[in-house]
Amino acid sequence: MRSPCRLAVGLLTAWFSVGLPVCAAEDEPDADETVTVRGDTVDRIGIVPSEPVDVVFGLDKSLFETPRSATSIAVETMDRLGMTDIDDLVMLSPSSFTQSFFGVSGSLDLRGTSGENYFNGIRRLDNPGNYATPIGAADRVDIVRGPASVIYGASKIGGYMNFVPKSARADTGQYLRDPTGEVSVTGGSWDKAVVAAEVGGPGSLGERRFGYYLFGEWEDSGSYYRDTATKNVILQGTFNVDLTVRVRLLCG
Repeated sequence: MRSPCRLAVGLLTAWFSVGLPVCAAEDEPDADETVTVRGDTVDRIGIVPSEPVDVVFGLDKSLFETPRSATSIAVETMDRLGMTDIDDLVMLSPSSFTQSFFGVSGSLDLRGTSGENYFNGIRRLDNPGNYATPIGAADRVDIVRGPASVIYGASKIGGYMNFVPKSARADTGQYLRDPTGEVSVTGGSWDKAVVAAEVGGPGSLGERRFGYYLFGEWEDSGSYYRDTATKNVILQGTFNVDLTVRVRLLCG
């Protein structure tokens, strides 16, 4: 005759053996859900431009894809922040400092040494405070920290600035759709007086498309420093024409 205790133990064992799979089935987690998070970069003043910058290595790559310490400041950013001379560029470029030449904004000190000036990728004469370098005629100013690439030849180790002139080609590489122009008058403290005008647009010579852009600026301003008034006249013109699909002629 079986003991009641053994019978109870047998019943409990049978109940657990049947009930555990059911409990395990009930506790199975749901299938994994995929959550996709998408973010858009909000850069209202253009600190991180996305257009290609070929002044570093000669390749049409953006600064995000270029393994160099560089800053690209577009004309829209200069207008929004009220930049009028080279000394104002230090607010957006790390490791850059103004030169102490009695208010004459000729160049910047980059990484502790005097920086060099390039115009559309061509090296210019050193300007250690000899005369003010204007930025009003530039569509973009690229500041590269560190020595220039070997494609530019010998250079200083601190860095250099490249001034890209205003032209009839937009950031996308296409010509302007319609003619455009602008006239501005600036006045301020210390007898500041600047008058600027610009005009540009597209055109065609047979089947070849071209673009033109003219810029002029007159300035007669005083200064906070004594005997450092600025008087200059800037006349700049650029002409772009597509000779073939892959060849473009640029004059300026």
